[in-house]
Amino acid sequence: MKTTFHIDEQHYSVDLSKPLDISIPLRATAKNPEAWYLEQPSMKAVEMDGWTGSVAQGAAVNFRSIWFNPHAHGTHTECVGHITREFHSVNRHLKRFFFSAEVISLTPRGSGKSMALMASEVKNLLNGKKPEAVVIRTLPNEASKRSRQYS
Repeated sequence: MKTTFHIDEQHYSVDLSKPLDISIPLRATAKNPEAWYLEQPSMKAVEMDGWTGSVAQGAAVNFRSIWFNPHAHGTHTECVGHITREFHSVNRHLKRFFFSAEVISLTPRGSGKSMALMASEVKNLLNGKKPEAVVIRTLPNEASKRSRQYS
């Protein structure tokens, strides 16, 4: 399904039936990416009053409680609230949900526990472009990244 949208008098056509998924699925296993020494995510069927929310155990629906930490388990979106005293919700601040974005790939610099993405490299990769959004994919982008232990 193709859709056309306009940003700053530019016309874009996108086939929304062919998305590019760059996420890492969240799994309740030790094979999940993890950081900050947190335990793995959990996804458990709700149990109450003798009832278990699992079709495999006879329920009509799967009804699970899910626990995870967005900063320690898999991919996540950063916002200013990560470095401020106040809580900032991305959902509360965004009024639009589709943006013209530039995807850039960066390798963190440094060693051991002190690694960072360099602002100068972001600037170089954007090469004067001023996109509405930037998606940063960190490298190396190996299959092992799907279960790497960053702690």
